[in-house]
Amino acid sequence: MLSVSGLKGFTVAILGQLCALLLATIPLAGLAAEGEPNRIFVENTAPYFVVGTPGEPEPTYSVEVVVSGSTPGRVEVSFLDTMQAGSSSPALPGGSLPSSLLNVIDFVPGNLSYKPNGATQRYLLVFTVKEDYDFRPFHGNLRIAFSPGSGDAEGTTNTIGVVKNLLITPYGWAGENPSEERTFSIIERNLLTASTKSGVIDRLFPDLPFLINQGPVLSSVRVTNPGVYPNNTWIEWRFFDGEELLAKKRIPDEFLRGGKSLDANFLVTYTDSSTERTFDVLPTFRIIRYEVEVQSELSGFEYEPQVEVRHFVIAPWKEMLAGLFVVLLAFYVWRKIKLRAKKTEETAPSL
Repeated sequence: MLSVSGLKGFTVAILGQLCALLLATIPLAGLAAEGEPNRIFVENTAPYFVVGTPGEPEPTYSVEVVVSGSTPGRVEVSFLDTMQAGSSSPALPGGSLPSSLLNVIDFVPGNLSYKPNGATQRYLLVFTVKEDYDFRPFHGNLRIAFSPGSGDAEGTTNTIGVVKNLLITPYGWAGENPSEERTFSIIERNLLTASTKSGVIDRLFPDLPFLINQGPVLSSVRVTNPGVYPNNTWIEWRFFDGEELLAKKRIPDEFLRGGKSLDANFLVTYTDSSTERTFDVLPTFRIIRYEVEVQSELSGFEYEPQVEVRHFVIAPWKEMLAGLFVVLLAFYVWRKIKLRAKKTEETAPSL
């Protein structure tokens, strides 16, 4: 057994080791925080908004910036002009073009200095709309950067930042947009296929656009904006048996830049929330009417919807065709055997 003096010495030794371990970890943690590289994140950056909506006050465009790291510095905001909406390059200094964002919105910087305190810091940047602006689209790049230092020449180097595209249009401008600058989306591809293959026969025979061998059915749509300016695009599917609506789906609006495409799919099934089982909702041996509608909007103006209507039938036609082929082959073989037997009887010598 340890004596009282021995127990005290053992306890002091343990406490000494714990203190040494604690003192050793504090500088390491401090060094890790001190050497953390600076990072900047930009949140809530909608790529497009409308100004001049009748009966409503002019909107404000807000951007939230998050900065972390161990080096003091400041958040910087600048504008770059682009020749075409939605593009990132080539870019010119803000205010160089009539379509510059600086011709429609203002920004008052305020206090954007960053002093590290061990936690991330947030900055809310609010851009306001000018009282007077031309009736035309405005587009460009919004550049938000972090620059280390306090504003001297040395602090202007080693800058990290984020560039965001932005489009601003006056309300109703798209309704007066020339036809050669159309911005409505079109249906470029519309495919309807069986989502699964039932077996070897289903894989051997090619699919037909108006005959689906078995459900569930998968609809694949590609929508393209062939215009110069971006738009908001919706896609809606509808499946009918006669006048009865069997299935419907609508995807939320997507911001689609000029010259870009959007791919969307719809697996026509129903999922039971209680059992998580999935069921096919389309009947077999019935003519199904299938509609795809694409709606585009820009500056509060909705373009004429683009609608495609098709008809198809769900039936196991591949298995039926294979079965018919087997029957015909069997009938052919039977006929050959019968004809050969008859010929043998005719040529056989009589006794």
